[in-house]
Amino acid sequence: MINNKDLITSIKQRRETFKSKQRYELHDKVKQLRAEIVKNSFQSKPDMKLHKFLMSQLMKARNQISFNDIIKKELA
Repeated sequence: MINNKDLITSIKQRRETFKSKQRYELHDKVKQLRAEIVKNSFQSKPDMKLHKFLMSQLMKARNQISFNDIIKKELA
């Protein structure tokens, strides 16, 4: 039978793994958004509505990464 200390350690490890996975997914999303912005910018006639939308999504993803970093530091 697992004691409480082992159970808590196991839960913390699973939570860190989940947060790490989320972080990598956010970084991938930022890379994809950057690529789409560059691709749109190099078109002969860039779509400014698309550019504005992609930039807003990029800012949201960056803010989420920053927020997660702040929370992680406060909880450490």
